[in-house]
Amino acid sequence: MNYTNKALLAVFILYAQQLFAQNQNLQLTPAIKAEVVNNLSKSLVKNYVVLETAVKMNEAVEKHLQDGSYDQISKPNDFAQTLTTDLRAVNGDVHLSVRFDPQMVRNLADTSASA
Repeated sequence: MNYTNKALLAVFILYAQQLFAQNQNLQLTPAIKAEVVNNLSKSLVKNYVVLETAVKMNEAVEKHLQDGSYDQISKPNDFAQTLTTDLRAVNGDVHLSVRFDPQMVRNLADTSASA
C-alpha cells in the first residue's frame, strides 16, 4: 500500500473513530459523513501525487455529499466503498481506496492512549 492510500485510509479511520470504535454496525450520521468527506478532501489535496486530479476528486465527493448521494448510506463499509468508487470514477486509479477498519481504529486508539 503506497503512502497516499495509507493516508486516505488513516483519514477515514481517524475522523470516524469516535463513532465506530466499538461497533462497525453503528449507523453513520450526516455530520460524520460530512467530516469524513471534508478530511478526505484535505488529505487528497495535501498528499495525492497530482494536485489537479486531487482537486477534481475533492470536487466529486463534495458534490455527491451536497446532492444527497450519500444520504441513504448508513454503514461504514458501504460508505467507504462508495467513496472509493466515486474517487476512482474521476481518474481510474485502482490503487486508491477508502476502507473502514475497526481493528485499526482500536490499534490507533491504543497507541495514542499510551503516548
